[in-house]
Amino acid sequence: MLARRVELNLSIGGVDITNDIAPYIISFTYNDNRSGEADSITVELEDTQGKFIGDWFPKRNSVMDASIRVKDWKRSGDTNVLKCGIFEIDEIEASQGTVSIKGVSSPVTYAGRRENVTKTWEKMQLKNIAQDIAEKSGLLLNYTAAENPEFGRIDQTQESNLQFLTRLTHRSGLAIKIVDGKISIYNEIDAEKESASLTISRTDKTVRGWSFKTQSVNTYKSCEVSYFDPNTKALIEADAAEPDDMPSGQVLKINTRVESQAEAEALAQSKLRDANKREVTGSLDLVGDVRLLDGIVIQVEGFGTFDGKYRVATSAHAVSSGGYTTHVELESGPPSVRKGGKGERKASKKGKSVPEWKAIVERNRANG
Repeated sequence: MLARRVELNLSIGGVDITNDIAPYIISFTYNDNRSGEADSITVELEDTQGKFIGDWFPKRNSVMDASIRVKDWKRSGDTNVLKCGIFEIDEIEASQGTVSIKGVSSPVTYAGRRENVTKTWEKMQLKNIAQDIAEKSGLLLNYTAAENPEFGRIDQTQESNLQFLTRLTHRSGLAIKIVDGKISIYNEIDAEKESASLTISRTDKTVRGWSFKTQSVNTYKSCEVSYFDPNTKALIEADAAEPDDMPSGQVLKINTRVESQAEAEALAQSKLRDANKREVTGSLDLVGDVRLLDGIVIQVEGFGTFDGKYRVATSAHAVSSGGYTTHVELESGPPSVRKGGKGERKASKKGKSVPEWKAIVERNRANG
């Protein structure tokens, strides 16, 4: 098999600079973030000769295009490309022979990112609001969500257009990202209901490190939404609940304006799902994998009770002299973790109040 290779391709303002800066690249990192957060890239360059603080100093707000290409990666002839996207240079930092260039996927220069606006929207659907904001911002809209909620009245008070649209989208139980000059609004995948795109085993040679965690703090048994409409004098209420095996007894209470019973029910479900998606989480450090991006569902095996399906929340793809690596943060892990290990489950089936593993320890102590 041929030696695996990784190539970083960069352009600024439509000009390919890959070969020009290749000798100076110390590292490159692409952060693929969760809904509502801009993706970003960081290019760290060796600059002992002062080129990048001199004639080669990049202009802020210039547009960078980046991609990672792997060749002969898993086997001979295996070639893939990760198109990181288009980024606007947001920050340039020079320090003792190095220059760091940072870019964000949400354009710094467009008014929708930082200019605060006060406006009232009436009788508008989410898609129409998104289209209006996209056009004013010079962006395209990619709306793939099945739902398109309508708002009788919604206030935007001293918020940037992007902040407002993000808030409205999340309120509707949907996800939003700005990628490649497009505002994308979509349904976030429920890991339990979707097929896994790939499987990662603890014994895989590509796994360099891992951790998993389950917690009860900030998790909820149910969610209650209520809103009293001062105009109609009607009280709108809705609730959503987790299965009976949810250990937390907390109730998440939401008191915010909703237009209808259907909107209240959708909001309760989305808020409960969002609050509990970090009940079971994990992270993996791997040999670079261009497939691992925000939103995809993966299956993990060989991690004991934590085995199951997870959704990738964020991923970081890094290229340096040490090669290409990927770090992923996982969320929405398997609810089966709530039941504990085999000892806990056996004890539960037998109706014992003391877990089986604990009973064994106590018997051993009693017997000396």
